[in-house]
Amino acid sequence: CSSTGTISGKITDAVSGANITGVYLVARRGINRPWRRVKATDTTDSSGGYSFSSMNRGWYTVKSSKTGYIDGKFFVRSCGNISNQDAAISENLPGSKSMRIVLSWLETSPETGKDLDSHIYVPDNSTGYLHLNFAVSGKVIRYSATDNVTLDRDETNSPGKETISVIQVKSGKTYSYSVHDYTNRIDNS
Repeated sequence: CSSTGTISGKITDAVSGANITGVYLVARRGINRPWRRVKATDTTDSSGGYSFSSMNRGWYTVKSSKTGYIDGKFFVRSCGNISNQDAAISENLPGSKSMRIVLSWLETSPETGKDLDSHIYVPDNSTGYLHLNFAVSGKVIRYSATDNVTLDRDETNSPGKETISVIQVKSGKTYSYSVHDYTNRIDNS
């Protein structure tokens, strides 16, 4: 691939999928190398879009920040011009016992996973565990009006995002999260 290129994509809300404007982004060369020099910065535009131009071939770690959202990071690469390097960020959670899981996957060639699905087993006081996934009617498990687990975002194409929120984590209980490759569910190889 070319020795330099443009890295671009968009930033969306992890729950609603809406484009987010005004997200400040900082790119450093390598995977998880926070001590390295900043190679590029950008702020998302009105469509949630960002772009880093003239980036040397290789991987970069991008940190995101915006008031009202949890600071995040994601990985992008330059190999000529590569677009659709999207990321989702989460609004601040409602409490210290809340949890949000965001699954993101890239478009790959050859395509290895077009539709990935989030699954979570949630502790229940009476039955042991409840299973939340895309097939659950209403995509929510409710214990009470303020204590629930939701599948907030369910995408079926790459690049894709899926988001599960736990509003009130039950103390002393185990939550089990997994990812299912729905696209290749019949492939036994």
